[in-house]
Amino acid sequence: MGDFIVTGARRGIGREVALALAAQGNTVWALSRTALDPAEWNFPQIHVRAVDPVRPDHWRLFAEELRAQGRTVSGLVNSAGYLVRKPLEELSPEDFADSFAANATAPALAVQALMPLFEASVHVVTLSSMGGFQGSVKFPGMAAYSSSKAAAVCLTEVLQTEFNDRGWSFNVLCLGAVQTEMLAEAFPGFEAPVSAGEMGAYVADFAQNGHRYFRGKVLPVSSTTP
Repeated sequence: MGDFIVTGARRGIGREVALALAAQGNTVWALSRTALDPAEWNFPQIHVRAVDPVRPDHWRLFAEELRAQGRTVSGLVNSAGYLVRKPLEELSPEDFADSFAANATAPALAVQALMPLFEASVHVVTLSSMGGFQGSVKFPGMAAYSSSKAAAVCLTEVLQTEFNDRGWSFNVLCLGAVQTEMLAEAFPGFEAPVSAGEMGAYVADFAQNGHRYFRGKVLPVSSTTP
């Protein structure tokens, strides 16, 4: 058992990952841009915090809190994301900036702030998308989303190279269609074959055990896209 940090824990896959990790006896720090209600979680080992993953000052304060408590980090699951679906001619510079900040820069900021607390066998898992997986089917209107998710893939490979000698593990899971609010926003009316709970359980297991078999890998997790 260990201390795991999960971003994007307010809803969808991030919430389900946090719940699954806690159900298996881990201490979980469930982070969200907006404040979460501790009473909604039903696990005393889940600690909720309002941390905007694109804000370095938020990460710094959170890391200071963990350090003051003598905590170390066993695993980090970068689940927070941002999706905008518009035709290219309607996408603004802000749309691209927000997409890359949330989907690619935020995981790097998390590692920067938390690395002094990383355990020797820490596992950092970033959730990307099949939209960012090279050679996969792409969809109109997803230029900002898919390109920023592809950047998260490259980031993971670079981080593994940079910190390989420390024994840390970085992997990225490129998810296919999962029934979440975000999917419903992107593809109204589409019914995914995998629920958020099912995928959350899979990611939680991977966060705890996947680094025994994979390091610096880009893994598609998809039965349909979408």
